[in-house]
Amino acid sequence: MTSTTMLPPRAVLLHAAAVAVNGGALLFLAPPETGKSTMCQRLVPYAKPLVDDRAVIVPKRGEWFVSAADGHDFFTPLPDSALSEGVPLRAVFRLYRSPRPGIEALSAIQTCYYLVDAFFHFYWQKGCPVEEKRAAFSELASVARAVAGYRFYFNRSPKTVDELAHVISSDVLVQDFSYPG
Repeated sequence: MTSTTMLPPRAVLLHAAAVAVNGGALLFLAPPETGKSTMCQRLVPYAKPLVDDRAVIVPKRGEWFVSAADGHDFFTPLPDSALSEGVPLRAVFRLYRSPRPGIEALSAIQTCYYLVDAFFHFYWQKGCPVEEKRAAFSELASVARAVAGYRFYFNRSPKTVDELAHVISSDVLVQDFSYPG
């Protein structure tokens, strides 16, 4: 991820939104106009919006950290703040609009698939050299093995936030979270 996206080795740029909850980040993946930012806004009473559309994930101290890259030109290097700051990644959610809210756990392979898809949402990354694509896939596979992934069906009902709160507060894979409220 160096020449095309101008990120340091191991940092990966994703089309994603994120919130911070109790010191950890929840990353939301979905195609454009699916509801990533809307979901983050619906969680405002419980979480702080962290990323609106462009996330950078970077490994530090044995964990993956999420920081915002919103508003930065990706054909020039990102500022150090976008890479040095961040919140530890605790869970990845692939969003789907649905009449009934619900959550399903994903395997690491499924989580990796959705992370790779979010990587390629940025058109210029499709033209990356093969070595950069391999490096990105390797990093995203590491993320998928380390962080819980979920398929999250949502709609505008209050039950949507309740579904997410249940997973955050009870799932052993998302440790150290207690959902306020």
